[in-house]
Amino acid sequence: MQCPKFSSVISDFVQMMEEASKDYAWNYEEVNRMDRLTQDYLHKLELDNLDYKERAKVATQLAQCRQARRACKDTVKEDKYERNVKRGLGIVRAAIVGLCIVIFAIAMLVGGVKIIDQTEVGIVKTFGRVDHAISGGLNFVNPISDTVEVMDLRVHVREASFASYTKDAQPLTAAIEYQYEPIAAQAMNIVSQYGSYEIMEQKL
Repeated sequence: MQCPKFSSVISDFVQMMEEASKDYAWNYEEVNRMDRLTQDYLHKLELDNLDYKERAKVATQLAQCRQARRACKDTVKEDKYERNVKRGLGIVRAAIVGLCIVIFAIAMLVGGVKIIDQTEVGIVKTFGRVDHAISGGLNFVNPISDTVEVMDLRVHVREASFASYTKDAQPLTAAIEYQYEPIAAQAMNIVSQYGSYEIMEQKL
């Protein structure tokens, strides 16, 4: 059994509230009409010279009018409650939308803040394309389109070893140590060519 979608349930509820609003307006107008009709019947009973049968007929019409008015008035009272529910639902809906907007704005703000250390440089890529460099400190980028590749500008010390043979075919293992220091001015070129300085290390 497939559960109904939440949006369709809300839509049906709002439609029900709209129908209740129309029903409220009709019954409210009927109450006013019945009040005017009641006054007409009372005036007939009080001012017109009616015989017994005519007075009984008007009294019956008056009773029916009052019963109809009571039914309409009870419906108006119920519809007032439904109108208040609809108004409350509208307030809740507006509050949810506002809260979503605030959360989205906060997420955009937090996601767009990039703190770069003084010994680093950040390369901003816009939709994957190298765009510009950002220096140490507090920086703001577009969290939707931008990504930041952080490059450490300090001296990097690495070791490498390899196996070989001497002239008399004796096995030999040699190790070397090397250092390199990325240049901030070349950071964009390094990222454009290698993607990151870690990949560049593997190719040294």
